[in-house]
Amino acid sequence: MTRKQAATYLTVFCGVPISHKTLAQYASRAYVEGPLYALSNGRAIYERADLDKWAAEKRSLKARTVAQHDKIAKRGAAA
Repeated sequence: MTRKQAATYLTVFCGVPISHKTLAQYASRAYVEGPLYALSNGRAIYERADLDKWAAEKRSLKARTVAQHDKIAKRGAAA
């Protein structure tokens, strides 16, 4: 899918709000890891499986309370 389609898919179906402009910025910066993509005639093409995997990495672990999320975040920062 195109970059605009990928942004819509991530926002609507994966719960990761992102714009196509942000995806373009991620692709141009070495220090930010965006989803994998390929080039076709100079245009970025994203595969659904790569978008799903990237979105899953962006979401936090599930928790029932804010306190549980805080504990998860603290463990992640210590790692």
